[in-house]
Amino acid sequence: ITEKPIVEETENKIDSILEDVNEDEIENEGELEDNEEIYSEEIYDEGHSQIANGEVDKKIVEDIEEEEEIITEEIASLESEKEVETVKISDLSCLFIDDSVDAQLLFKAQMHDFRVLKICSNLTEAIPLIEKVNFDVIFVDINLNDSYNGLDALKIIRQFKSYKTTPIISVTAYPFEGDREKFLSFGFTDYFVKPLLKE
Repeated sequence: ITEKPIVEETENKIDSILEDVNEDEIENEGELEDNEEIYSEEIYDEGHSQIANGEVDKKIVEDIEEEEEIITEEIASLESEKEVETVKISDLSCLFIDDSVDAQLLFKAQMHDFRVLKICSNLTEAIPLIEKVNFDVIFVDINLNDSYNGLDALKIIRQFKSYKTTPIISVTAYPFEGDREKFLSFGFTDYFVKPLLKE
């Protein structure tokens, strides 16, 4: 009796967050275009002036070379000091969002070593868990047969303060050339093709 209102409430919450995210993206794109236009004009004016005066600023080249040397030294220093940290799967909590029962069963069988493993069929089911549990890693099927797909799930989950930097990994059973680069550009941490195997 109470399940339907809860589902509707969750879906309304998701729709509201998604609407805000999309509005922010449109606004940010507009600001970026304006800034790029102003910056391009400034660069053009400055460069045109230097060429007209026959100036060749060797100092810029020297500064760049010096900066490159400093950066290289800093990287070498950090690499020598860096200790390799091993993360045990038994210390991690995981959420797997996929509407395929077969994928759910296989993931559960392969990844049973997680300290906490929760499985949901869609984003509407996942939101209450996301609000209660601070998962260490989340796997999301791109092609969820639901009102919200994997990209929607990524946008929504990133709105929660505790999930700003959590690894969110996209998975799919139907890979296409260039998918990995595309999904990483969307903001996913990584991309895997199903079936996911422990190796």
